Amino acid sequence: MLQPSTITIIPTFKCTSSCVNCCFGSNPHLKETLAVKKTLAYIEEAKETYPSLGLLVLTGGEVFLLQKNLKKIVTRAKDKKLLVRIVSNAFWAKSYQKAREVLLPLVDAGLSEINFSTGDNHLVFVPIENIVNGVAASIDLGITVAVSIEQHDSNPTSMKILTEHERMQPYLHHQKLLIMNSPWIPFQKNPSGITSSHKVKTLNSDSPCDSILRGIFINPSSQMVACCGLPVEYIPYLKLGSLESHSMKTLFEYQSYDFIKIWLHVDGPKIILDYLNNLTGKKTIERGHICHYCIDIFSSLEYLEFIRAISKEKINDVLFRYSLKLTMKC
Repeated sequence: MLQPSTITIIPTFKCTSSCVNCCFGSNPHLKETLAVKKTLAYIEEAKETYPSLGLLVLTGGEVFLLQKNLKKIVTRAKDKKLLVRIVSNAFWAKSYQKAREVLLPLVDAGLSEINFSTGDNHLVFVPIENIVNGVAASIDLGITVAVSIEQHDSNPTSMKILTEHERMQPYLHHQKLLIMNSPWIPFQKNPSGITSSHKVKTLNSDSPCDSILRGIFINPSSQMVACCGLPVEYIPYLKLGSLESHSMKTLFEYQSYDFIKIWLHVDGPKIILDYLNNLTGKKTIERGHICHYCIDIFSSLEYLEFIRAISKEKINDVLFRYSLKLTMKC
C-alpha cells in the first residue's frame, strides 16, 4: 500500500461567493462546518498513523471564514511538522495592508504556501485587486504563492487582466509565484448524472490520477473521500466512509482492495475510458480535464457493468503494474 504524503481537509463548503456551477455548490448560505476540535484531532490521527505525511492542504469553500480557528489549525499542523497550504478566493485582501494583517499571524504560525482562486466566475464576487493584494503581501512575507485562474474554453481574459495589472509587474517573474490555468468544469446534478462542456485541455488529462491512493481527504461532514477531484461530492463511489464510525487507517487502507481505485491510480480515467469504449465500440469524447473522464465512467451503468465483468487477464495486468509502482516507491 502506498503511504499518503498529503492530508487535505475541507472544513467548510460555505463561501463568500456563489460561483456558477461551483463543484461543491459553495455559497454564503451553507452552514455545515467541521468543528475545529475535530479538525485538530484528524491532523493528530493522520500524522500518528502515517508519519509519511508532509503537507496539510486547507481548502473549501472559503477557509478564511474560520477566522481565529484557522490559526489554531495552522499551529497544530506546524507542531506536527507539516507544511501548510491554504486555498482562498482572497475576499479578505481588500488592500495590501489588510492582506498583510490577515496573513502575518498565519505565517508566524507556520503557513508556508497560499493558493488564490480567480477567473471569470470568481471575478463577479472578488475583484482582481484582491488577488493582487494577496499575491504582493504573501510574497513580501516570504511564502510561496500559486494563482489558479479558471478558464472557459480558450478565453484568456482573466489571465490577461491579472498579468497585465500594473501592480503585478514586480512580482510576475518572482521565484515564489506560479500562475496557472485551471479549466472550469460546469457541474449540473440531475437524474442523468453530471454534465459539462469544456474544451481547455490540461496537461495531465490523459495521465494516471495522482490524487487517488495518495492522500487523506476529509470533507465538512467528517467523511473521508478517495480524492480531491472536482466531482468527488457527486460520485458516491468516491466516498470512503465516516470518521465518526471508522478509523482513518481502516478507511484509507481498505482502498488497497478496490480494483477500480487501483486502476485509476495506475492508468487514469482517460485510459480506462478508452479501454471500455474499445469493448463497447464507442468513441471516447475528448475532455479538457482529467476529472471529466471520471464523470463519464461513473455516470454510466453500462461502463460499470463492463468493469464488473472485466477479464482476469486485465485485472492481473493492472495489479502487476501497481505492484511495480509500489516496489519503485520502496
